[in-house]
Amino acid sequence: MRRIWLVLLAAFAPLFLVLSFARPARSGEHAVPAASPASGSASADPHPEPSVKETKDKEGPEKVKIGLYLTGLHKFDLATGGYSVEFYISTRCGEHVKDCKTNFDFLNGKATSIEKVVDHGSAKAYKVKADLADEIDLAEYPFDSHTLSIDLAEKSADVNEVEYEVDKSELGIDKRVKLAGWDIGELTTSVEEVQYEAVDEKFSNFMADVHISRPKLSSVIKLMPVFFILCAALFSLLLGAKTLPPRLAMGTGGLTAAVMFHIQLANQIPAVGYLTRADKIMIATYLILLMNLVSTVAMMILDEKKREAAVQKVFAVSRLLVPALAVATYAVVLLKVV
Repeated sequence: MRRIWLVLLAAFAPLFLVLSFARPARSGEHAVPAASPASGSASADPHPEPSVKETKDKEGPEKVKIGLYLTGLHKFDLATGGYSVEFYISTRCGEHVKDCKTNFDFLNGKATSIEKVVDHGSAKAYKVKADLADEIDLAEYPFDSHTLSIDLAEKSADVNEVEYEVDKSELGIDKRVKLAGWDIGELTTSVEEVQYEAVDEKFSNFMADVHISRPKLSSVIKLMPVFFILCAALFSLLLGAKTLPPRLAMGTGGLTAAVMFHIQLANQIPAVGYLTRADKIMIATYLILLMNLVSTVAMMILDEKKREAAVQKVFAVSRLLVPALAVATYAVVLLKVV
């Protein structure tokens, strides 16, 4: 009997071995050993699939290259700091991006129209018209220069998702762009991060600055009348001590003309709470003309007292002191010491 069982066992043993190896794995079974209790899980995949957030953090924000080509600059208003611009803006993402989507907004104004003119998936271009404004500093008027900015920021994706970069190959100003009364300089660009007070997130910010300045010749011509007024008044220094009334008339006439010219000059710009370069030039002019008037009045008083020697002394000193004062005060103002 024992021999019969041994024969049956020997016959069916290979069949049991084949069936045991061919049995499919049950759900939840793994070839790796179970995790230790310290890991917090009964079992773990040694090569888990990364999550969306882990993939994004590993890859970093999407780099978007921004280019800008200025085609129009109009209606620059010194009173409000407002101006209108027309330009083409290009956006270019990496080649792996099928649709380069950006959602930019103006930080210093608003767009009046945005028209998509190029759409090649990873590269797009828009024709934009916008009304913008900047803070205007008139401290150096009439030798002032200003920076007109086109300030764009991403408004829906923070710097962890979208990061702007300057596309230097797509920057420029059309040679036909003109702004009456101003010379248009270079276009400079920069990228930085901006944070709004209402949220904790930071957003990528692209800035394009157009530098404008008044023509130097125009600025000089604007101030030429005051120098003619001063020269006419200072000619009175050539008059002798015996012609004091005409000298006084020339001095007072020059001072009156200077005041009227200053008022006319100030009316060309909006009211500001600080002295402009023109104001400082006019103050220097008042000081010179007043010194001339003081010397003339002093000579008249001394002449009435019959002090001829003192009159001649004041006359001689004033002929040297007033021109020297004129040179010194104008040098201080024009060299921007004050």
